Amino acid sequence: MGDAQLAVNWPVPFTVTAPADWGIGGEATTATSVEIVDGTGLRTVLAAFLKSPDLPEVWVERLTTNEALDASEPQPVELGTASGHVFDVRLNDSASECARGTLGGRCVTLHGPEDGLVWVIEDGRAARIWVLDVEGETVMFSSDAREDRFEAWVPKIDEVVNSIEWQKP
Repeated sequence: MGDAQLAVNWPVPFTVTAPADWGIGGEATTATSVEIVDGTGLRTVLAAFLKSPDLPEVWVERLTTNEALDASEPQPVELGTASGHVFDVRLNDSASECARGTLGGRCVTLHGPEDGLVWVIEDGRAARIWVLDVEGETVMFSSDAREDRFEAWVPKIDEVVNSIEWQKP
């Protein structure tokens, strides 16, 4: 199956070139979050969060110094007209139990809860995170994979994220 342009109509709208069967996750779209799901509609492959009014540097610092996360060194990144940082995170042994009982296990919250939804870094799943300044708005993207599949996943999701084009609201 080939690639297609996926238009994400959101407070910070963008298009992305992704596999043709990927789409927007309907129930998980809120004023400050949107999910892109795979062809099954069951797996979030990329989540975007509006984190303003905090500056991107605040979120990079917050996540890379969190004692429950092991983070790689943030690297500068430019996606279209947006600039920021990209880094990987994994839970470590100091992560606590998830505060939301339905999640189970250990986790660190990235976003929410919002409209009953919460996005987390889970045990056994590494995540790549992009924190960007998009015309004065702080936008964070997250994509994760099981630890044993993460290294193979990173080039695929990097290609998708690198294709982002920001649209005018």
